Amino acid sequence: MSIENKSTLKIMALGRQFELGMLYVYRTDKLIPNILLWGSHITPNTINCRSLSMQKCTIHKKDTFKEKGDLLGCRCGWANNLSD
Repeated sequence: MSIENKSTLKIMALGRQFELGMLYVYRTDKLIPNILLWGSHITPNTINCRSLSMQKCTIHKKDTFKEKGDLLGCRCGWANNLSD
């Protein structure tokens, strides 16, 4: 969970059964099922959806800890002390 400003809360929704208007308890990180904020009378005109897709993907195959550390940007600390 992350709080970007005082009125907006962003949480991971992947794998959760979120519905538009569903209530969420921040303290326990749980959803309240079967209760919607404004009832079940939501018209399609009131919903504003936009697609956010990420299509860039890079796969790296490295064998040594040093090569893996270099990919992650680890230049000091534990990555320099590991040996294969």
